[in-house]
Amino acid sequence: MFVGDPLADALARWTAAGRRCDVFVCALGTTRRAAGSLRAFAAIDRDLVIQIAAAARAAGARQALVVSSVGADAAARSDYLRIKGEMQQGVTSLGFERCDFLQPGLLIGARRATESRPAERFGQWLAPAANALLQGRLRRFRSISASEVAQAAVQRVGAAGQGVHVHSFDALRSAAASLRAHPVA
Repeated sequence: MFVGDPLADALARWTAAGRRCDVFVCALGTTRRAAGSLRAFAAIDRDLVIQIAAAARAAGARQALVVSSVGADAAARSDYLRIKGEMQQGVTSLGFERCDFLQPGLLIGARRATESRPAERFGQWLAPAANALLQGRLRRFRSISASEVAQAAVQRVGAAGQGVHVHSFDALRSAAASLRAHPVA
């Protein structure tokens, strides 16, 4: 059974009810391990995101704001980065006036107790030292707290302008700091 079915069902009910929206915000994602296969991972991280984005666009959304991954590229050799890149291409092709793709590196923060990610925990432990080494063009790969990514997303909702905008480490940190300095009422 596809783990996204409850979301797809909720989307169908929302669409049938004729709901309207201005901005599509999405942080939907899983891991290949949790999904059970590469195909199931792609069905969630690419296909379901595009499906929900299409429904939001049909409901009037003019902006798409999607959490992706640093290095996302439809031509990437890495399955993860390729699927994230394909998702970005799919969302972009839907005709939103503005697409904002938040591309964090390793997300720092607590996970649900039911999730076992030893490699990620090790990466989080190493993150402060790794971040110090990632300078210049490599800064975009720095780890960042999940809460800062969420703050950056909130700060970018309703942003002016058109086109596709990609936000990695420095832009995410700046947007999060801006939100903290000027909270949304």
